[in-house]
Amino acid sequence: MGAKIFAVGGMGVMGALQLCAAFTLSPIFVSIVMNPWFAAAALIIGVIYLLASATLSYFKHDGVGAWLQKCCWSNTVDIRHIDTPEGQAEEKRSLLEIQLSPQLFVKSTVKIQNKYIPRIGSVPVTVQDGAWIQLLLPAAVRGQLIQFNIIDSKRPLAVLPATKMDDPVQDPFLDKGQFKNIESFKKLTNVAYKYDPRAARYPISPAADDSLIWETWVPVSESADFIELQIWYPPRVLNPSADDRGYLYQLEINTDGSMKTDGLGIPKLEVKQANRENALVLVITD
Repeated sequence: MGAKIFAVGGMGVMGALQLCAAFTLSPIFVSIVMNPWFAAAALIIGVIYLLASATLSYFKHDGVGAWLQKCCWSNTVDIRHIDTPEGQAEEKRSLLEIQLSPQLFVKSTVKIQNKYIPRIGSVPVTVQDGAWIQLLLPAAVRGQLIQFNIIDSKRPLAVLPATKMDDPVQDPFLDKGQFKNIESFKKLTNVAYKYDPRAARYPISPAADDSLIWETWVPVSESADFIELQIWYPPRVLNPSADDRGYLYQLEINTDGSMKTDGLGIPKLEVKQANRENALVLVITD
């Protein structure tokens, strides 16, 4: 934070000098802003600002960074956990929350569809028709029931807040999924789900006491931009936070795939509007 303040202050001073040179035409100010070292200093300060912004952005969104800001030895006295039994318990709970956070990977599926274009005619185009979802879960939830809500959303005009879409993704998230070993994480194609009777009859049994993947496919509209997911563990695994937010994810749907290693951010997501009481339940295999 100190480096960023320094950079902002430096840019403010340099901007003031340029304004003085422009409005007063003073030989002193003009000689300063036209000097080569002035441009070099502006470049250095700009690099410092960019690096400081990137570092602050990383720790702001990283779960470990957020926990370090609130832990008992943090210098940020105003936000760290209070030095009471309750505060110490919350500090330990939030650390466990980081350790047990699932990882999420989303990759779109596409199909070739003929589309009419005026003055050209019917041409084949690639159209998004769904998304593969892989949820990497820790061994601690083996044999447990986890609750979830899932939606797809769209960002109008690419800049406005995301809005919920009406695609039916809740039930397919359960019906079209199966457990897999962690070796298959992020190894997905852009081909949509197709029922495999052999896989249904002989499901994969991930190694005992190991992390595992819930791999599934959901249909989404061509215009869908994100998959949003909220997950809650049972209290026997992890006590809920005061706001009972669980784990929250918003991942972009694209052909290359996108991943998030933790769901500890607290963004304003549409999926949070869903009620936990009406959440679906995923039974995790032993």
